[in-house]
Formats: sequence, C-alpha cells, structure tokens
Amino acid sequence: MELYKILELDNEKVTVVVNPPENYFNLLGGTVGQTKNFPSLKSGRFDVIHLFITDKIQLAELLKEAIFSVSPWGTIWISTSIITEKNKDLITEPFLKKSALQYGLLVVDTTVIDENWNASKLIFKEKRASSLF
Repeated sequence: MELYKILELDNEKVTVVVNPPENYFNLLGGTVGQTKNFPSLKSGRFDVIHLFITDKIQLAELLKEAIFSVSPWGTIWISTSIITEKNKDLITEPFLKKSALQYGLLVVDTTVIDENWNASKLIFKEKRASSLF
C-alpha cells in the first residue's frame, strides 16, 4: 500500500511536514493535493502534522508546538530513525509514548516508512473543546 494511504493523506486534509527527508514525496507513492510551503507550525491549523524527529530535544520542542497547531480531530505523525546497533541512543517507542501522554496524546499505530524511518500515529486521548481554538 502506498505511504500516503497509510498516513491517511488526501486532497481534503491540510497537511504540514516538518524536516522531511529529501525523498519524502517519492516515499509517499503518489500525489495528494497541492504542495504549499508553510514557514512553521504556527502558520496555520492543520488536519495532519508529520514531524521527522532526530533527537529527544527536538521531539519535546516540536511536539509542544504541534499540539497547538493540529485541529482537535487531527493526527500527528512522528517519524523517528529506526534504531540499530549503531544508533541505540535514539528515540524509543516507550519514550515516545511517555512524551505523547504528557500532552494528552496516544500512540495508536506505528508503521515503517523505509529502511531509515518509522512513523507513529498520535491522536488526542479526548477530543479537545473547540473553545481552545
């Protein structure tokens, strides 16, 4: 199945991708909607946010920013490097789950993107009041 289908991307969703690898659009396996540059997560309200994270500090910073930029019914995908013998100090799934839970998010799915990246789907544990937005 194409990656864009796994990530549930379609022409109806406003999506932002932060720090993608150079071959990201090839990895998607198809085209979805129009490409538009967003200078930061603060520049809109998004249905889907896909963050490519390389360390724990970046995870904390971008996840905190993402929860205020995703719609109440939206999805945050966190992509991290696949852990190997050479890079054991990267973000583990238990660490990601703990970090997400601090913001009321649950990790509900994980998928492999390619030989370097995996992606975890985060959703809000409870729907947030629209008055926050």
